Parts: sequence; C-alpha cells; structure tokens
Amino acid sequence: MSHARTLFALALSTLQMALCASFCASCASSGASGTLVTAPVSAPAPVPSGDAPAKAPNARRGYDAAMVAFNARDWLASQDGMRDVLRTYPYSRYARSAALRIADADFEEGKLGDAVRGYRKFLRDHSCLVANGCTDEEFAQQIAYANRRVSELLAKDPGLAE
Repeated sequence: MSHARTLFALALSTLQMALCASFCASCASSGASGTLVTAPVSAPAPVPSGDAPAKAPNARRGYDAAMVAFNARDWLASQDGMRDVLRTYPYSRYARSAALRIADADFEEGKLGDAVRGYRKFLRDHSCLVANGCTDEEFAQQIAYANRRVSELLAKDPGLAE
C-alpha cells in the first residue's frame, strides 16, 4: 500500500509541476530551477506583458479599462472590471495583476479584512508557482508585494489575521 501511495504522490507532484509551469512561460522554458528569483519589494508594474498574442489585446484592453476606474478611485467599477478580466482571461498575466488590484481597491476603500483575504488568496492561488521555483521577475515582484501588504496590514491590526 505504501508503494502505491508513493507512486501516486510522485505522479501528483509531477502533474502539479507540469500544470504550474504551463501558467508561467518563463518557468516552462527555463525548466524551473527551484529557486525563486528575489526582486525588489516595490509594487509590481501596473501593465503586465507576455500573454499569448491572441489573448493579450483583449485581456489588456479589459485590464486597462479597469485601471482607468482604479486610478479615478472608482473602486466598485474597478473591481467589477478586474473580476471580468479574471473570469474571461484566467490564465493571463493580466488576471494575476487584476487579483492584486482587487485587493488594492479593498485596501484603498478601508476594507482591510477583505484586502488581507484578497492578498492571501493571491498567494494561495499561486503557491504552486512559488513551490516550483518560478523565475519570472514580474511574478516574483507580485508575490513580494502581496506578502508585504499582508505583513503591513497584520502589523497594524493583528485582528485581521482571522
């Protein structure tokens, strides 16, 4: 029985690595070295790049439209637009950035509990890329940014940890 479990765990791990690498083009081409590239802890660039040509224009258009609302501090419209990008283009780099902007809008609106949950969801949803050593610099910046925001919020109000 333990041999079967070992084989299953190995197969599951291999499948997870293959799926995670498919979400990160640079990891797939580099073979995922197992070490996450460290990056500055500044906020990630607002307009990501690197999507497949067929999806990128539409994903970028939706993201850019939502960013107009975000920059105008129209948090509801911004979050609606970002959620649309997440639903329509879930595997694009724009979806990763959209998830962070949703949490940022919650933060700006003073919904700190929702912001912590949003940043943590981002970290949880992308943990397989971290575990498999994604070396995409933009992604490393996004992970560092989300971790920093959670740490800052929990330092201000430990009650948000729930």
